[in-house]
Amino acid sequence: MEAIGYDATKWKQLLQQKKDQETKHNQLQKEADALHTELGGKFDFYYEKPSKDFDASSVKGVVAKLFEMKEESGAIALEVAAGGKLYQIVVQDEKVGKLLIEKGKCTSRITVVPLNNVRYETLPLEVQEKAKEMGASPALVWIKFDAELDPAMKYVFGTTLVCQDIDTAEKVALHKDIRKKTVTLRGDSFDPSGTLTGGSRGIKNVNDASLKKLSLWKKMKQEQLQIQKCIEEELNPSIQRVQQLQEQYSQIEKQYQVALHECKLIESEMALSTK
Repeated sequence: MEAIGYDATKWKQLLQQKKDQETKHNQLQKEADALHTELGGKFDFYYEKPSKDFDASSVKGVVAKLFEMKEESGAIALEVAAGGKLYQIVVQDEKVGKLLIEKGKCTSRITVVPLNNVRYETLPLEVQEKAKEMGASPALVWIKFDAELDPAMKYVFGTTLVCQDIDTAEKVALHKDIRKKTVTLRGDSFDPSGTLTGGSRGIKNVNDASLKKLSLWKKMKQEQLQIQKCIEEELNPSIQRVQQLQEQYSQIEKQYQVALHECKLIESEMALSTK
């Protein structure tokens, strides 16, 4: 066995590792399914290709799935800041958007955000600096995303400021040099006109926020992909190699047993001939 490199112990270890990884993968799937049920499919988006040569990469997806939160403590604030725009669909250009609406057979009504000509506003530098002095920061600095999605994220979050508490939010929103919408970490929203919206839409803590649940769901799906990659690219090839060695060992073992049997027959015949 040593001569051909076959190790029965390693074989058993590899099989156990694969079993453990598959068990973990299945458990993650159950947890991800449970989270998806909690979210009620609100971030789902399904469509059919409008044409055979349609480039699926031109549909970027639901806004909420296209960015990562730098700090999960900002989940409620970001959810309130984005509002209904969280559920809009980002596409490469208006042509793609028109195809989706007219021929995509979408399962629900959609609003598309074409990257090539979406209109947006951002906070002037002087406003950002003044807000920072007062304890506020642009919603955009709370998230990270691919560079190509910059127009869409500015459209969704570009003019909103995030504050720690309601007092700061009020002062910032109403300051004569700022006058921009502010949201607190608990979801209260102040409009420069003086309107206050509170109650966090029934969200009691950050763990109840849809964005927090969505973030957890995405992490689970990513971990599943990593596990699958490990199984397919590492464990399966290793198991296959050891299996080949095992087969070689089995053949050698059979040959050895045949040769041993023949030797015993010869020894018996020699013993008889000397009598």
